[in-house]
Amino acid sequence: LHAHVHLAVLGWIMPMVLGVGARVFHIFWHAPAPTGWRVKVQLWGLVGGVPLTVVGIATSTSVMTVVGAIAVGAAVAGHLASLLGMTRAGAGPALDGTLGFVLAGGVALAAATAMGLGFALDVLGGPRLGLAYAILVLGGWISLTIVGVMLKIVPFLVWYRVYAPL
Repeated sequence: LHAHVHLAVLGWIMPMVLGVGARVFHIFWHAPAPTGWRVKVQLWGLVGGVPLTVVGIATSTSVMTVVGAIAVGAAVAGHLASLLGMTRAGAGPALDGTLGFVLAGGVALAAATAMGLGFALDVLGGPRLGLAYAILVLGGWISLTIVGVMLKIVPFLVWYRVYAPL
């Protein structure tokens, strides 16, 4: 079950959120698109880290799990560095509530990543911490990031649908 959940979150949801983030977050902030090491570490951290993490969890191979978790942690670090870089370089309006959701999601992702590394290294354990980890991932990072993106995109799509013909 743990391997399956991590496969879904790390292998499907995280690449989608990081991919969408790389394509639209800089537009929200009126900042340059992320390039260089930040993008490369996200790609290769997920490509190498997700299979190692999932197979390590499924087979109870701690070395594989730790190496995979470190690679995924590097991908998260690249994503968070991109968010911070776009926030600093943004030439648009002051930070609004919708972008606050995205940044709050980033804070939850940082905390969840620290907990995930703690679980991989056997520093953390137990059902209560596992529940806190799941809440940070699902209720914190994923939910807040999606809310922030949707609060920017949906009004634009409605405006475009209503006023484009005019």
